[in-house]
Amino acid sequence: MCFSLGCAILAAYSFQRDVRRPNGATAPDASKRPTWWERILPLGLALFVAFVAFSTLSLVVNDSRDFVTPMLAFMVLVPALGIVPYMVLVTRKPLAGVIFSMTLVGSLKTPIGAMIIHTFFPSHFQQSIDTDGSLIMPTPWAHPNLLIWWIYTSVAALSVLFYFLGARRFRAIHELPPNKSLQATAAASSVLTET
Repeated sequence: MCFSLGCAILAAYSFQRDVRRPNGATAPDASKRPTWWERILPLGLALFVAFVAFSTLSLVVNDSRDFVTPMLAFMVLVPALGIVPYMVLVTRKPLAGVIFSMTLVGSLKTPIGAMIIHTFFPSHFQQSIDTDGSLIMPTPWAHPNLLIWWIYTSVAALSVLFYFLGARRFRAIHELPPNKSLQATAAASSVLTET
């Protein structure tokens, strides 16, 4: 949970400068305006480095045969790259974007989803109880569980959807408003007529 929260905060921090300025406050020169790739590629690289460090420490310190933790850590990168930027750009507040993103991903694990899977696919609903009474999260490849795969698939689908919505929102924030673009066009045409 701390790793997923840290990835979400890092993603929100990387888009913080885009929400502090009003729409259209960027430089009129198109070459000086940031692009979506200039924000998302460094973020993806930073998240991947964090994943490698976390997974290495987990395998070295915790258990060298526990490959579930690195797999889950890698899956955390998907909503951090897809959902968090969009939520930050829409709410224009990094903290609110992190909270809404974590709530959205967490809501896919609600008892309602478990009830739907248990009702329609009772043979695929498996829960193992550990000796201390807590639920064991089964590994998807060793003990297939439709509820776990439902969560993974839903998070991936929402992340892809919000990734493209976030790119669209980012471009809309950094475009010139219509009145400024008309002024720039009028200024350019007046310069041409004077020469």
